[in-house]
Amino acid sequence: MASRGRRGHTISKLTGNAHGRVCHGKPAPRKHRLAMNDTKTILGIVAHLADDPAPFGLQGYYFDDMARLAESEGVELFIFSPDQWQGERAEGFAWDVALARWVPRRMDLPRLLYERLSSSSQPLKDSQERLRAHALATGRRLCVPLPMVECLLDKPQFHDFLEGRRLPTLAALPVERLDERSLEGLFAQAERIYIKPRRGSRGKGIHLLLRGPEGTVLRTLDGDCPLGAEPWAELPRLLGHDSYFAQAEARSFPLGGGGAFDLRALVQNPGDDRYQLTGMALRQGPAGQWVSNLDAGGRGLDLEQAGDLLRQHLGIGPGELAGQVEELCLRASRALHEAFGSFMEVAFDLLLTLDQGPVILEGNTKPARWVFQTIAQDPEAPAHLRARHARARELAVRMPMRFARNVGGGEPTAGPRRPAP
Repeated sequence: MASRGRRGHTISKLTGNAHGRVCHGKPAPRKHRLAMNDTKTILGIVAHLADDPAPFGLQGYYFDDMARLAESEGVELFIFSPDQWQGERAEGFAWDVALARWVPRRMDLPRLLYERLSSSSQPLKDSQERLRAHALATGRRLCVPLPMVECLLDKPQFHDFLEGRRLPTLAALPVERLDERSLEGLFAQAERIYIKPRRGSRGKGIHLLLRGPEGTVLRTLDGDCPLGAEPWAELPRLLGHDSYFAQAEARSFPLGGGGAFDLRALVQNPGDDRYQLTGMALRQGPAGQWVSNLDAGGRGLDLEQAGDLLRQHLGIGPGELAGQVEELCLRASRALHEAFGSFMEVAFDLLLTLDQGPVILEGNTKPARWVFQTIAQDPEAPAHLRARHARARELAVRMPMRFARNVGGGEPTAGPRRPAP
């Protein structure tokens, strides 16, 4: 996004950062820095292979964008599934520049691994766990430390992390810890309570708990289920063996033209631990939807497109709100760095509340960049916003490769290598 000054709602040019500010962590250890004159940088990407479209499913669009920019970043990409790895070698795919497509390749396991795998397959998860253990035992590095991945996957754990560091979030509690007093406390803060899978993603499996004339009701996609006099005791039985998380609904405001909305903010590290907010955008679900995920049929919006509503309900314009969001996300990134160490990237999903301002709802260590692309390609968006988000998308794609180049994706090579521009 083109820079418009310290307070403006923009992201700076491809070589810069949001609003000219960065969040510093501790410097990366010197041992990870490799001279480009005697190494080549290979970023190993752990992903699920799929046929529609082959070979990586919908993630292939992101990987294709990375491949087209990789040469200018001085990085080579090797993508493989954890079930195609054995010992020090893996079967996967590399980008053939001449053919402009992915081709099968067998390679040594790279030193730096970028996890993009999200799968419900238990055998694939088991293979991933074995790969992680081997990588750490042999001195390789994961782009996001495993304890941080686990913290952000587990909603109650991440909620406690935020509260423990006084970062604004919503009142919440694991369902198994609910009792009459805590449930009444949540209802005192909100008319509706979201019941979420503890380790869910993309809005799947979310239910609503609400009060009606007949008492407390659990609303699911299949309809309403009335609860008895002790709903806190009935919920674990109705929800089965899965672990769920109860979270008060935010005191927010409607965004015209659709359903629920949130704000996606992407923070990335170019490898020097100077974390940068490289993009932000609103995501809104279709009318009647409880979730704002784009794969549920939602849309992306720049803050400027909601400027009148922001001024009406929050009393601030897009630029000032963007500054608040950036400051909050960089604070959270620094806290994550101090707790878990250096990491490549994290996306925060925030809500815009009437009583607290922007609050962090969730964090994601395998973030999509789709929202920037949807705005960049939206014919109804003004031209300057389409251009802004096209730049944000490109920067978001480049940053993982800059991280790799700077922190230790180097592999020995026979001769000197020209540095990336």
